[in-house]
Amino acid sequence: MAFAGMSLVTAEGKLCTSTVSPIDSRAASGEYYPNGCDYQWDGWVSVSIGLEDDEYDDADDDEQRQPVKVRLAICLIDQFQWDQSIYIHECETEDFVLNPVVCDKDFIRRSTLERSSHLKDDSFIIRCDVIVLDVKADVNTEVGATTIVSQFIQVPPSDMAIHFKDLLMSKEGADVTFEVGGEAFAAHRCVLAARSMAFKSQLFGDTPGGATVKIDGIEGEVFKSMLTFIYTDTLPLPDWNKIQVWTPEGAPKAVQHVMWLLQLLEAAERYDLHRLKSICQEELGTSIQLNTVAEIIVGAERGRYRWLKEECWEFIKSNTTVHTVFTAEEIEQIVKSCSASVLNKLLSKFAS
Repeated sequence: MAFAGMSLVTAEGKLCTSTVSPIDSRAASGEYYPNGCDYQWDGWVSVSIGLEDDEYDDADDDEQRQPVKVRLAICLIDQFQWDQSIYIHECETEDFVLNPVVCDKDFIRRSTLERSSHLKDDSFIIRCDVIVLDVKADVNTEVGATTIVSQFIQVPPSDMAIHFKDLLMSKEGADVTFEVGGEAFAAHRCVLAARSMAFKSQLFGDTPGGATVKIDGIEGEVFKSMLTFIYTDTLPLPDWNKIQVWTPEGAPKAVQHVMWLLQLLEAAERYDLHRLKSICQEELGTSIQLNTVAEIIVGAERGRYRWLKEECWEFIKSNTTVHTVFTAEEIEQIVKSCSASVLNKLLSKFAS
């Protein structure tokens, strides 16, 4: 067993001055009992943690010691759902002077640990989260109809995205596989259907797809990004090494980023993901530069994204040398993709 680390935090959520940075695994200490801390807990793994302070070694009596009241939670390192303050706040208050060693006697059944993924190469890692309470406050003292305990309860931020991302990454319970650009992506039909009417029709319609669905016209990295958004409602960063494969050789990162966003915008349109469409347009609007405006205006024209097209025109109006950076390929692409009105505006700009 190894400790992943420990941080001491006050009830107000501030790190203690003695632990400005989290204590690493070399400094954290504790004990664990692979067969239980005593015979009553046979078959369980027990874990204990104690308070060590040299300044108390020469104390004449315990009355000279200041009380240290804490709430602590011990868990396995990859049980991320326990990394929420509300779980620690709900733990019992411990007094490290009256009880210098706290033992979690039934931490986990030994048989459960041996079967779980937490045990790797005959070892596992645990973490201990500690909240140090204000020693001047009595957590059991009532103030009117409200107890002091109420100030310790904090509603944590939503962790739904974390859980759903873990579901996507673990592939646990996945019941459909998509073949996209030579890559396979496992997913969950019910999640996709709940987020996208297009997926709902494809997977649960009159002619639902089988266990494997092949999708053309989308790059693998783009589809992966779209899946991540569906599960987490956030825009992920792409794998630049994979993007380089299907972007022009030697293209700067800004151009690669724009090409990824444009394809992701098309995928969002295809699968009826309105929020993702808005996010992609906003990202593209802030990515307009001399070396990207041609790509963006073509994409805006193709998808009929009026706001994005207007942003490109504003940029072109304010840059007198924009026409000098257009390559022959970009001009050809603009001529093929853009309407007559767009071409007329460009021609008048170049002429001026």
